[in-house]
Amino acid sequence: MVQPKRFLTFEINGLIQSYRCALLVPRILELDVDYGVNFDRNPTAPLKDIALDPIESRYLLSGSSTGAISIHDTGSSDALVTSGQLTYPRVSPFLSSPNQRGTHSRLRNLSPVICVQWYPVDSGLFFTASVDKRIRLWDANKFQVSDG
Repeated sequence: MVQPKRFLTFEINGLIQSYRCALLVPRILELDVDYGVNFDRNPTAPLKDIALDPIESRYLLSGSSTGAISIHDTGSSDALVTSGQLTYPRVSPFLSSPNQRGTHSRLRNLSPVICVQWYPVDSGLFFTASVDKRIRLWDANKFQVSDG
């Protein structure tokens, strides 16, 4: 049972949430996908997660079910326009997570990436989480794992 003193707090919080929903729902419903934008892609596996860097909103990080990781430059002047569609180039090779021995097996026997996330204050670093319960810190400039 809610105490009388806390009832007003719950009531105010409910009104605030209702107000937020009233403001956000119309904005969310206006969102649309630009189907004219493509990215160089990995033809061998579907993507599991993507993340746009929070500092410049320029680099798009993606992780696939094969363990491959790639970075696309959405602000590149090298973007190709073909058949009315814009294709952004990949600025990294397809990276692969190291296996248990620490060697890179280049897309063989890798654990699928389930989450990719940029480091919030430096777009030179990002994290990946994979099905093998490992979280890795990557150097985006060197395209290699930097967490040892």
